[in-house]
Amino acid sequence: MPPQVKMILASTATGLIGRSGKLPWQGRLKSDMERFKEITTGKAVVMGRKTYYSIPPKSRPLSDRFNIMVSRNLSLIDEGGVWISHDVASALKLANEYDKLFVAGGAEIYNLFLPVVQEILWTEVEVPDSFLVNVNQDGTYFPIQEILADGWTKVDQQICSANRPGDDFPSIYQIWKRTT
Repeated sequence: MPPQVKMILASTATGLIGRSGKLPWQGRLKSDMERFKEITTGKAVVMGRKTYYSIPPKSRPLSDRFNIMVSRNLSLIDEGGVWISHDVASALKLANEYDKLFVAGGAEIYNLFLPVVQEILWTEVEVPDSFLVNVNQDGTYFPIQEILADGWTKVDQQICSANRPGDDFPSIYQIWKRTT
């Protein structure tokens, strides 16, 4: 039986998910990182090559998870703890032994998997412009607001203040389920 496919992402309200290969904000959001780890531990996680290599070397592959990297580069081979896939179908097949597959970015991978995603776990980070990094460079966007406007229903929401230890920004954690 194929896994349930869930998208997991953090972005600004405008859908900014990255800039220069890093998170687009300078500051910490420890509660979101802890939530990501708690939700994905013991599950399959798929991400693109750029996202995978943006993870600090000491933290990859993600521990206690089945790591899948999607890349168009046919010369990449499976390496210590990460499996290589070249398309959605083969990634789903690799994750077949797991009940859930979490799509963890970047933008191209979110778009590739969107047709099979049943649930979106979105952390909307409320970042003041002064905390955005490299504002003179183009960022990477995923049009989350436009996607959720059609065929999705919000089923849960948790407002997180910036007063939590390790959090520099307030955020809104939301769960959306596909209705169509």
